[in-house]
Amino acid sequence: MANNAIMVFDGTPTEVISQSTHDADDNEIVGGDVVFDNTTDLWPLATATLFITDFGADPSGGTVDLYCMKGNVGSGAEDEDAGGITYGLALDGDDDVTQTAGLHYMESFSFDADTGAQRRAINISLLGIKEAYFYVKNRTGTSLGQPFTVDIEGSTYTPST
Repeated sequence: MANNAIMVFDGTPTEVISQSTHDADDNEIVGGDVVFDNTTDLWPLATATLFITDFGADPSGGTVDLYCMKGNVGSGAEDEDAGGITYGLALDGDDDVTQTAGLHYMESFSFDADTGAQRRAINISLLGIKEAYFYVKNRTGTSLGQPFTVDIEGSTYTPST
């Protein structure tokens, strides 16, 4: 039937976090590796995919929380650094921090009781996000093995033909 809503995907996911030399310990925040640029397409939705090769122990009952640091939010450069991200709020990739000041919570990934490789996908809203750095906070109670990655792929709904 024509005019039913169908989902359309970008087709080119952006790998926004790639940790190949660092285990993320419990309660640690890591990420901010690559900016997700949504300024041209302005996708309202996205699928975020986290792939973890192994866990230090059983992650059952814990989560890995996804956060973003919005960029390109003002009308001028006075509130942004050269990368378009607001000054003073971005975290270094290896900081062992437990607070999330300045980061915007997006959603959480949950896992099976298995220490092996696991891939999880969640849907997130990109409304109002032109650019962002993404971060994960490990709340699994164990370390995240490496490498682990997070990909973001924009999507929207459009009428079918």
